[in-house]
Amino acid sequence: MEKPENFTYDPDISGGLSLSDRATRSSVFLLIAKCIRYLFVFIVQLLLMNLLVPSDFGLVRFVAIIIGIINLVNELGLSFAVIQKKSLLDSELSSAFTLNAVISSAVYGAIFFSAPLCASFFGNEQITALVRVGAFASFFGALSVVHRSLLQRRLNYGRLAIIEMASAAAGSSGALVLALCGFGVWSLLASMVIFNMLSSLILMATIPWPRGNYLQLAPAKTLSIFGGTVVIQRVLEYCVQNFDYLVVGKAFGEKILGIYTIAHTLMTLPQMALGVVIGSVLLSTFSRIQDDDQRLAAAFLKVNILTSIISVPYFVLIFSYAHEMMHAVSFINKGDAWVPAAIPIKILALLGLLFAYSSYPGTIWISKGKIKLRIYWGIFGLITVIAAVIAGRPLGLNGICYALVIRGIILFPILLLLTQRVIGLKPFDFIKVLLPSIFCGMGMLVVTGAFSLLIPGASFGRDVWTLIAGSVVGIAVYFLLLFFFFKDTFNTFLEMVMSAKEINGKVP
Repeated sequence: MEKPENFTYDPDISGGLSLSDRATRSSVFLLIAKCIRYLFVFIVQLLLMNLLVPSDFGLVRFVAIIIGIINLVNELGLSFAVIQKKSLLDSELSSAFTLNAVISSAVYGAIFFSAPLCASFFGNEQITALVRVGAFASFFGALSVVHRSLLQRRLNYGRLAIIEMASAAAGSSGALVLALCGFGVWSLLASMVIFNMLSSLILMATIPWPRGNYLQLAPAKTLSIFGGTVVIQRVLEYCVQNFDYLVVGKAFGEKILGIYTIAHTLMTLPQMALGVVIGSVLLSTFSRIQDDDQRLAAAFLKVNILTSIISVPYFVLIFSYAHEMMHAVSFINKGDAWVPAAIPIKILALLGLLFAYSSYPGTIWISKGKIKLRIYWGIFGLITVIAAVIAGRPLGLNGICYALVIRGIILFPILLLLTQRVIGLKPFDFIKVLLPSIFCGMGMLVVTGAFSLLIPGASFGRDVWTLIAGSVVGIAVYFLLLFFFFKDTFNTFLEMVMSAKEINGKVP
């Protein structure tokens, strides 16, 4: 699609909308869309857990580790560069598209021929074909990086959310059909393949193309320099996030890795849903006000009210009802295949809460162009995660989980002190924003724990009833406590949610 004459690469704040209003409404709108998407994906995941075995999930996790690295290299950090740069030229964007296509092609060629080495390392010949197919989908998805980044820069997250929802629904449905037909691990890979290819096709077909010369690479230099430093930071961050998977799979096998994958996925679900949604919007917004530390700090605190209120009840529930969840999850093929995931889920619940609280300081650093700080933090994070996993490994999977929680507790205050140095936000001011959700979460924990103890029996029906009734009553108590004891925080949260209704007839 050709770029219209009046097309701008900056957010549309016409019609009386301020940048803050635009960002808030985009965040809430995208949050609602993502919740719908993840709810659908979650339901399909439950069905797949009944149709497949833990080793299938472990095997596809091996593949996902490799594909994740490919995605980081393919993007060249251009998505961050396009969003962060104060002003953009058509020539820079068209050149960036071509450069990205060239690099992605080279990366796919390299991974295609090295796939047998990956299979040999993980000790499973299936990985060769799985990696080759997954890498091709990754290459295809990388072609739309510029188009996706332009939507994010313009805070046009409504359209992006709709595209991703449709693609995720198609991918999850395809995975379910293949699983029912007996394709095993290939059904899990199909979900990623369909999502990447379909979303990329829709983006390139519906988003205006820059009017530059696509045969020139030189104009992309300014974007690629910034993007290259982002790649280094993101590779370090990716290693931090996946080193535990690598060790668990290599040391304990595919079955235990599959169990850990489910536990870890539940732990990071709010971070993925909220971090992807709000983090993307914040990068676009913070980059526009990167020179105003006072506004950055105020926006940072406001968004943490939203994330803390949403995250705490989720982690209270998975901590309280981990065993019930893992029993109830096998509602088609009843059995205890997933029950061993309950203890890791309970241990990792606190770490997940820390993750949800610490998702956004790094976004501020990038918006202010402090990539070196992110790189240094990534190096420090990688060193500490290696130390934690090595220390916990002799005690098995649970030992690794405990070690990761201890690491998270140690790193959290350090992260707050670094954020204070960058934008002047005092750690106490940040902790004060979190206190209402923590207090209400403790009250909710008493209620959910009581439900688990008071409902007798050990059957599938008892687990389902405890899970449903305890969740409903627990969440109700949580928000009642918030309303009566922290009314200002409750009203701020409510205003942010209700702002999604005032889109002025536009999709953000």
